[in-house]
Amino acid sequence: MIISHLRDAFRAIYSASRLVKGDLIITNQTPRGKRNEAYFLPTIENQEMRAWWTFSEGCIKQMLSVMGFEVIRTVKSAPRCLVPGREGPESCTAFVSRRVEPV
Repeated sequence: MIISHLRDAFRAIYSASRLVKGDLIITNQTPRGKRNEAYFLPTIENQEMRAWWTFSEGCIKQMLSVMGFEVIRTVKSAPRCLVPGREGPESCTAFVSRRVEPV
């Protein structure tokens, strides 16, 4: 649940994936929608200081694919957010992926 909080999430996942010989699991909040997209979250107006990015489910799958992993299962959940002003359930997805290319 940290990749949205990293300035270079792709590099972080890639660095970790180089140590993986089998399965890799990533869990992150995922907004609704079917497009493969990410967007930069902070603006001057919203003064967002906790996260840099929002990643769609398709975007995370695409990043994993580029790194040589195939998503073999997704698990949806709606954990309760405790951040003031955002209390309540938020959509979250765990991506279970398997390396399809040798390291």
